[in-house]
Amino acid sequence: ADEVPASDGTWTTQVNRIVMDDVVPTAPGAPRQAIVIPSTLGPTSVPVRLSWTAGFDAGSGVEAHRLSPDIDGAGFESPSIVVGTSAVRPLLLGSTYQFRVASQDAVGLVSADSYGPVFTPTVYPQRTRTTSAGTWRTGSSASYSGGTTRYATAAGASATFSFTGRAVAFTTAKGPTRGRFKVYLDGRYKGTFNTYASRSRHRQVLYGYAWSSAGAHKLKIVVVGTAGHPRVDVDAFVVLR
Repeated sequence: ADEVPASDGTWTTQVNRIVMDDVVPTAPGAPRQAIVIPSTLGPTSVPVRLSWTAGFDAGSGVEAHRLSPDIDGAGFESPSIVVGTSAVRPLLLGSTYQFRVASQDAVGLVSADSYGPVFTPTVYPQRTRTTSAGTWRTGSSASYSGGTTRYATAAGASATFSFTGRAVAFTTAKGPTRGRFKVYLDGRYKGTFNTYASRSRHRQVLYGYAWSSAGAHKLKIVVVGTAGHPRVDVDAFVVLR
C-alpha cells in the first residue's frame, strides 16, 4: 500500500491483503427438537431446544446460522442469527411449528435451507392417557397445570403415560415433602430422580427424551417411597407430536 517512517528512523511497509470469497457454505443438518431439561412449564408455553449439525465453508468459514420458524402455517418469519448450533425458544402449547436453518459465512454468503419436521407442543393433564397402579390421591391448586395434580406416597405406586410423538417430558412438583421416583421408557429403566427441595416449586420439568422421528411410546413413573418425604406428584406430560 505504502511506506511510512518508523520510530527508529527506518521505513515500514504497510501491506493490505484482500480475500475474495465466492464459496457458498453447505447446508446445515435439519433442526431437531427436544424439551429443555430441567425447566419450568409455563402456563401457555414450554421451552424447546432446537439443534442441528453445522454446515461447512471452505472459504471464510461458517460464522453463524439463520433460524426461522413457521407458526401455524403462516409462513416462515424473518430469521434470527444464531452463533453456534442450537437455540432455545419458548413455544406456545397447541400451536404448530416448523423450523428451517441455513449456514452463513463470514462475508454473508448463505447456504440453502434445511427444514425440520412439523410438530405441535401439547400438554396432557395427569389423568389423560395415563393408567395407574397403587393408591393415588388428587390435589388442587392454581399452581398445578390444569389446577390439579395426582400424587402417591407408597413405594411401587406407578403411573404409565401412553403417547405418540417425537419428544416427551414429565412435569412434577418439588418441595420439602417430595421424594424420589424412577423412570421407565418403553420398558427400559432410565434413572432415579429426586423432587426434594427446601421450598415448593410447581410445574417442574425433570425428565425428558427425544427421538429422530415420531412414534408410539410409554413413559412410566414409579414412586420410590423416600423415608420422611415420600410424595411424588404427576402434574402433566408434555409431548412434541
